Amino acid sequence: MEIYVKPAPERRVRVPARAYAVLPPGGDSLPRDAWLIRRLAAGDLVEATNPNSEPAATPAPAPKK
Repeated sequence: MEIYVKPAPERRVRVPARAYAVLPPGGDSLPRDAWLIRRLAAGDLVEATNPNSEPAATPAPAPKK
C-alpha cells in the first residue's frame, strides 16, 4: 500500500527507497513501511492528498419513498 506524503514545512527528507533522493516539496506516493511510519511520527513528513488522483465517487442519495 502506498501513501501520498510531502515534507513538513522547512524540511528536506531523503528517501532511502529512491537512492536517497530528496522528496519533492509537492510530495509523492511512497510505500508504507517502517521508515515512512517513523518519519511521520517524527514530524518530518505529513500525509497529503494526491493532486493527480481522481476524486472518490460519492454515492448518490437514496431515493425518497
